[in-house]
Amino acid sequence: RLLYEAVSKSDLVIVSGSYTPMWLYAAVLARWCFSTQLLFICTMDADKAAEHFAGGLREWLARRLFILNDWLVAKLAARVYCRSDTHKAKLENFGIKADGVMVQSDQYKYFFPPTAADAADIAAARRWLSQGQPGPLLLFAGRLIPEKRIAVLVAAKPANCVLAIVGGGSESNLAAAARRLDPIIRVFVHAGLVAQCRLRVLFWAADG
Repeated sequence: RLLYEAVSKSDLVIVSGSYTPMWLYAAVLARWCFSTQLLFICTMDADKAAEHFAGGLREWLARRLFILNDWLVAKLAARVYCRSDTHKAKLENFGIKADGVMVQSDQYKYFFPPTAADAADIAAARRWLSQGQPGPLLLFAGRLIPEKRIAVLVAAKPANCVLAIVGGGSESNLAAAARRLDPIIRVFVHAGLVAQCRLRVLFWAADG
């Protein structure tokens, strides 16, 4: 319902990111229901993604599902772009014609290795994330939503580690996450969105 409402109000739909069946649903809505222009930026390599299923029937099915999804979305899109010439050639072998290669050279600009000038910021970030608790520091940074299964992450935390959880979400999800703020088991929730320039420092401050 939310996706239907979003597409119905859009002048342009851009499909990009990791695989989800909602890709195809959005493409069908855009092309056939609302006659909205659709741009497909194919960032996922179906072969590499399928390898995570570790062989056998599951990997075979996953690869074909990913490729079929890409092919169908590409057929519905006005333009198709990918991230490299190598990927473009691979897509063509799957029957998907990419209009070009899209490179975002600045998208990782905040994640270059730290320098000596960053040391003080990193130390301060580590104190903030861990609330001063000693031990290896684990970091989760992302949306605080049920699909992330944060409760499973908390349950799996080694006893000798500190877990810092950083991210934004709905008020109910933030409240649920905040209840895991527990100095006894050393889990600390820092609710709220973080800019990339700040996020890089948090990643550097963590051990994993």
